[in-house]
Amino acid sequence: MAIDDISAGEIRLLISPSSLESASAAVPSGIITVSDVLDAVRLHIRVLQCEVFGYVSIEGDMTLLLMPIVNSPTLLQVSV
Repeated sequence: MAIDDISAGEIRLLISPSSLESASAAVPSGIITVSDVLDAVRLHIRVLQCEVFGYVSIEGDMTLLLMPIVNSPTLLQVSV
């Protein structure tokens, strides 16, 4: 797979500290992880043979990537 063949949809989440505190109060452990957010996003975004990846950037926001996990993605998978 060439570098030109890689495509992904990117979503940047800007989360206010007060919203994060409110949300974490609703979780039994009181901690919300990147994995928790990705699991919640996966419930809403379902495209066959695509996966949601994410990380916290150095600015403190969260970046989500929706990428095909096959060598030859379909037009739908690329357009997501």
